[in-house]
Amino acid sequence: MAEWHYRVDVVNPGRLPITNVRTEVHFPGPVERSHHDGSKDVASEVLSFYVPVIAPGGMKTWNRTFWMDGAAGANIKETFAVVEFSTADAGDRKLRWPPKS
Repeated sequence: MAEWHYRVDVVNPGRLPITNVRTEVHFPGPVERSHHDGSKDVASEVLSFYVPVIAPGGMKTWNRTFWMDGAAGANIKETFAVVEFSTADAGDRKLRWPPKS
């Protein structure tokens, strides 16, 4: 198992706030999130994040430390994120990054 440090940024480039912002980062294998007190979460292939609102032009950043085995680490390029949110002008939205090709 190797220690990884990950930064997740969700940016709102729009002219209105986005609300109920739910983000999931999907890894190619199980990861164990480490907390500041040294405890670890149960291994999972998905890390989830939530913020109630991101202002227009704003950004929310999460920094996380986790442990991943070598097989999953070798396939780290398969990692992707899904962001779901609501906007006043476009309703509910769901975006994937990177987009599927």
